[in-house]
Amino acid sequence: MTRAAFSYRGPVPPLLHAFKYRGRLDAGRLLAAWMAEGWRRYPELGVPDALVPVPLHPRREAERGFNQAEVLAEAVGAADGLPVRRLLHRSRNTPPQARQARAAREGRLAGAFRASPDAAGLRVLLIDDAMTSGETLAACAAALREAGAAQVGAFVLTRA
Repeated sequence: MTRAAFSYRGPVPPLLHAFKYRGRLDAGRLLAAWMAEGWRRYPELGVPDALVPVPLHPRREAERGFNQAEVLAEAVGAADGLPVRRLLHRSRNTPPQARQARAAREGRLAGAFRASPDAAGLRVLLIDDAMTSGETLAACAAALREAGAAQVGAFVLTRA
């Protein structure tokens, strides 16, 4: 199950772009606060054992200087006393999904993520900034399930 705090409209797209691509951490903190408030609208997501940010490839994270999903996860976790655990690793550097046509996205991320064995038995909630086709979240969820996660859901800032 995936839920989004916002649709991709209004002030969210320009703030998200400033956060991700121009390093505007102030915009990220504002979006993170909004996301943390939005979390409370979805009791069906349950109370996870851990929030798991969708990882960037180490090269992309080094270029950007931060992982936007991790910034968002930390805010949601702090607001509700939920631990954030880095249980996923991105093993392949793939082009951003948002820049690909929907048909080109399909299956490109299979095997791009590896989950820690520490995920076994946990109810986890993936956290990401944006969902377009759902391919990234599906690949992350598959890796977590393969590692033995008991339940995998997702909460994103925005959904296109």
